[in-house]
Amino acid sequence: MAAARFQIFRAESDRVLWRFLSANNRSIARSAGDFPDTGACMVSLKELIRVVDAASILTVRTGQGLWRWQLRAGSADLAVSGRQYQRRIRASDAGSAFQDLAGKVQDVADLRAVSFDRTGT
Repeated sequence: MAAARFQIFRAESDRVLWRFLSANNRSIARSAGDFPDTGACMVSLKELIRVVDAASILTVRTGQGLWRWQLRAGSADLAVSGRQYQRRIRASDAGSAFQDLAGKVQDVADLRAVSFDRTGT
């Protein structure tokens, strides 16, 4: 059975970020920001895994009146929800579920960047 997993993602603009995907490849979370290269992204991901259990889940209102969650350690946002929610409680529950799943990840050393190019679509 497939499990939720991290993926390093490079967009056509050479932005690099990570995503956390469910077993059926739906985006659960993504990095709070993007990175200049894969190495910097990997350092951030390893830091997230190190502190995920002690981090806090915050819910924030979006401009469309929906809710997102953010994972925060100290004053730094480490992860944000992969989608928006109509109810605050759903965003909070989803953030807690991510925190639990990400806390079970042991190692990300074997991750390779996946490129994505929409210029042909």
